[in-house]
Amino acid sequence: MLDTMALDRWLSPSEAARELGVTAGRVRQMVEEGKIPAIRTALGRLVDGDAVTSLARARKRPHQGTGG
Repeated sequence: MLDTMALDRWLSPSEAARELGVTAGRVRQMVEEGKIPAIRTALGRLVDGDAVTSLARARKRPHQGTGG
């Protein structure tokens, strides 16, 4: 059962997509690939906001070792 105290850490696919700079469809694909944890609720799927934030930070971080 979903703990209502932790609801603020869960995002809709659309909210996650905005944070990641991708489409909601891509977020759903990432969930299916196991890249983002998610749960199913009566209102639809929710993705783990903490995981989305971590992934967004990693995507924005410059690649190391590519300098010249």
